[in-house]
Amino acid sequence: MAKTKKNNYYKILGVSPYASEKEIETAYHQKAKEVLSMHTDQKEFILNQLMDAYSTLKNPEKRKAYNATLGIKEKAFSFPTTEASHSPGSKLTELQKEHPTFSELLDFDFEALEERAPETPKQKTAFWDAIFFKILVFSIFLAFLVLLFWAIQD
Repeated sequence: MAKTKKNNYYKILGVSPYASEKEIETAYHQKAKEVLSMHTDQKEFILNQLMDAYSTLKNPEKRKAYNATLGIKEKAFSFPTTEASHSPGSKLTELQKEHPTFSELLDFDFEALEERAPETPKQKTAFWDAIFFKILVFSIFLAFLVLLFWAIQD
């Protein structure tokens, strides 16, 4: 039985699940401008996706309900930042898209990861090998930091 995938509004807008309302609005306007300048038959469909995502994420109640369907928990703590550091296109915003925050790592949902796993056995093996390799590299890095800290203490 095929699973129906619900659109991920955060991916459509290109923002983090913990993005502020201002970041969501800015991303929506930026994406809408990009789509309007496109010359494709899919323009109307893409604009509808953007509008659905924006209308859901800009409303706090709808966003909270949507986050619950995705299993996203509210952020417990965030570091204070300036608005300029989070403007779309800034280095910090680009890094946040690529790298998860510590709270996102703590709330990691392995079931969702498994749902996104490739379908063929060969792809699944490569996928889980890549996950294992990333965990291994992270563990080695962590061990290196512990040894470095231990060496500094002496």
